[in-house]
Amino acid sequence: MEFHALVDQVTERVFQLLQQEQAASSPAEIRPERAPYFIERKAVTEREISRAYEEGFTAIRIKQSSILTDAAKDYANDKHITLIRE
Repeated sequence: MEFHALVDQVTERVFQLLQQEQAASSPAEIRPERAPYFIERKAVTEREISRAYEEGFTAIRIKQSSILTDAAKDYANDKHITLIRE
């Protein structure tokens, strides 16, 4: 087999594997950089945190006076979500 043909085959196979890997990645792993999500509620629950995470946010701002439920804290820790109190 000619050297250039072999290089073309290997290159094509690498691109195929990369595309398959990218397609198999969960949306939570592929996120564009953007400003943190803001939750302006008195009590912040797991549901609000998970909703923001499902929309692609990994940083969430909450009011300093907000009460954060234990389930919300656990969810944020499990998903490596940064909580910012303001």
